[in-house]
Amino acid sequence: MRFYRKKPIRINFAILWLLAVWSAPATAESASRDSSTDYVDMVDPYIMSARGRWFFFGTGKRPFGMVNVFPDTRNAGQGGGGYNYRFNEVVGFCHLHGWMTVGLDVMPTTGGNYRLNKDGWKSPFSRDTEVVRPGYHKVYLDKYSMQAEVTSTERVGFHRYTYPKGGRADIIFSLGGPSGSATMNNGHISATGENELVGYYDRIKGTWGGPPTVRTFFVVQLDQPFSTFEQWSNGYGDTSGYVVYDNVKPGSVIKMKVGLSFTSIENAGLNLSTECNHWDFDRVEKESRDVWNQYLGRIDVRGGTKEQRTKFYTDLWHALMGRHKLNDVNGAIPDYTDGKGNNTKTLKVRQLPLDAEGKPKYNYYNADSFWLTQFNLNLLWGMGWPHVLGDFANSFLELDKWGGNLPRGPNGGGYSYIMTGCPATPLIVFAYNLGVLDRPGEEVLSVLRRNHMPGGCMDKYYGDLPFYLKQGWCPMWDDKHRFDMSGGLTLEWAYADWCVAQLAEKVGDKENYAYFMKRSRNYTNQWDAATGFMRPRRRDGSWYEPFDPVEWYGFVEGNAWTYTWYVPHDIKGLVELMGGRRQVHRHAHSCV
Repeated sequence: MRFYRKKPIRINFAILWLLAVWSAPATAESASRDSSTDYVDMVDPYIMSARGRWFFFGTGKRPFGMVNVFPDTRNAGQGGGGYNYRFNEVVGFCHLHGWMTVGLDVMPTTGGNYRLNKDGWKSPFSRDTEVVRPGYHKVYLDKYSMQAEVTSTERVGFHRYTYPKGGRADIIFSLGGPSGSATMNNGHISATGENELVGYYDRIKGTWGGPPTVRTFFVVQLDQPFSTFEQWSNGYGDTSGYVVYDNVKPGSVIKMKVGLSFTSIENAGLNLSTECNHWDFDRVEKESRDVWNQYLGRIDVRGGTKEQRTKFYTDLWHALMGRHKLNDVNGAIPDYTDGKGNNTKTLKVRQLPLDAEGKPKYNYYNADSFWLTQFNLNLLWGMGWPHVLGDFANSFLELDKWGGNLPRGPNGGGYSYIMTGCPATPLIVFAYNLGVLDRPGEEVLSVLRRNHMPGGCMDKYYGDLPFYLKQGWCPMWDDKHRFDMSGGLTLEWAYADWCVAQLAEKVGDKENYAYFMKRSRNYTNQWDAATGFMRPRRRDGSWYEPFDPVEWYGFVEGNAWTYTWYVPHDIKGLVELMGGRRQVHRHAHSCV
């Protein structure tokens, strides 16, 4: 059963900063305001757009959608972001900007006045004529004296090109070379008719790992037959291409739809025909705006200034954009695993379970690490969009079924294992307790227990889990290891173990409850009463010297000042370790 919140959460800025969030009943006045408020207009996509990361910008995207199409101002690097406010040239329109998902790059041109590389076809533009908002992007390409607009469904990018001057119009498709946080390789495109193209390309060299190869398939449809189709190469084992319209009339418009899939060309075509079987660009743009208003409107902010509301809804937009679906409309998903928690180069197509209407019961995701999301995003998603939280949890369990392990940062149907521990655990337990995980608790508990043992997700690449299980703390690698994270791992593992214990208690498994509750107390073994901090510990039990609580050494992207408080599951126990409430107050005051 999928649960959807019916009423928006009300937040008043007077208490927002105190994190007091609650759900209030709808009144006639509030219901009227809910339907008329345009939350999209309160989002400013330019905010954070100079940072580059893929979750800071995404105008041609639906909430958690597969496609994220917009004009790139820088293609390679940029943390996968593509659009960077500091640059004023369009180098192409890329359809995937995500967690190591990149391409397909497209560039509309006029006059044949370009060279077949990004420096040769790029165009300056002005932000005076640019329009950006969730679900829509418009830009005027100065070099080509033409206007380009993009919007999208979940799996289809929709383009509309306007040619005020007419003449020759080319559309370039680039399938090779650096793109965002990876590289396109071994691409191929061919014409299947006078207005359709199909093809694929491989994503290789992912910045943060992932499967060595992830293939993306596509189908391109144009609303007008092109004059000719030509092929060319970037030099990355690719057969790229471009279409030519010999003589478009002044003021003419050409529309293009691009359906994508990670499983097959056939499914790319199915995604396209299912989600966008017409040529009404304005209709798709309006539908995208409506969807964004529905998602953003689940949290209705009152009070504060216009600037504060803009900042809030822009941040909320980011939180609903950074992860994206991998599954096709028919529930087909890619699998690049070997069944033992490792990646392979071979694509296997799997199938999500379907409901009575033949639709996938849940979606399957590509996502950055869920590390520490128990403190923020899990709660946010659970309050406003619990069905999304349920999708994530089911997606993790689905990958475990085929791949053998729960993921940290699932990528392309495989594993990236970025960051540490088993961050899927608190999310899955939260989703189960919320009632959005439609699986037997005993089955979920079995998966979590296996992943908290040697060989599971918790044991991948970082730390010494067998030692932790025997001695009660994660030991340092050695005194010379620059990025030792042992102290932080003990605390992270202990909290995740507590989460498993809560699920065990809920399903009535007393043995696993006792076992994981005992493991959850391991944080006490990282406490040094002499200094009043959690601190790194050697394999022989001695504390690492010299010790500076400000230094990152021994912790994961933090230090002893921050990690000393990482005992959310046993506040009373931490207070006792610190010597009582007064001592805790003194310690906390010294942090400020």
